[in-house]
Amino acid sequence: MTTYGSRYPSLPEIQKAVLEHCPGAVTDGYVHRTETTLVLRPDKIRQACLFLRDSKEWQFVLLADIAGVDWPERDKRFDVVYNLYSVANNLRLRLKVQVGEGEAILSVVPVWSTADWLEREVFDMFGVPFADHPDLRRILMPDDWEGHPLRKDFPLSYEQPTFTHTLSDRPEWMEEGLRWFGNRQYGSGRPQLSQRQGPEGRPVAGWEGRPPEETALPEAGKKAD
Repeated sequence: MTTYGSRYPSLPEIQKAVLEHCPGAVTDGYVHRTETTLVLRPDKIRQACLFLRDSKEWQFVLLADIAGVDWPERDKRFDVVYNLYSVANNLRLRLKVQVGEGEAILSVVPVWSTADWLEREVFDMFGVPFADHPDLRRILMPDDWEGHPLRKDFPLSYEQPTFTHTLSDRPEWMEEGLRWFGNRQYGSGRPQLSQRQGPEGRPVAGWEGRPPEETALPEAGKKAD
């Protein structure tokens, strides 16, 4: 019976092949649930990808995706993950590169043109720069957006003002500025107990008067329910 599920290459075999053509490129490798992953150096990623694409043995001609993962507690806090596919061999391979804050990775756009938008998305969502990218700028968020939404320390309770009514009718506590509270960032003023009204008497979208983490303290002499 013919099976059509994708396969993964043997870890020792693929690791040896990459190291022979790209000395020093592989820093680690492992197999998890039958899936093979190679961890590469940021400055060697393009060289390794060129080999994997052009090798007659492997023929990883398709870059299926590039994704980011944030590990804030780690010194090299970001994983940039490349998922490759060999149509000829029905093989898949995962490559990972670990980088710290502000550390650049060499772009693989010269290897696969589809990496153009994929790298821009990782840059937009995680703030990881790609050296030698032809047009590195945001792709999902506005150009003037502050921060990177898929970082784990991005404030969930903060809505960046975008439209006219949110710019002119922000809650009072936001006007006092922002502060860091643990790994969360939100307003430094006192919680509001009443809704702030926007245009035509509507409450300001998303705020309902105060951030959800901040609740009013019980009055003196009264016990909280």
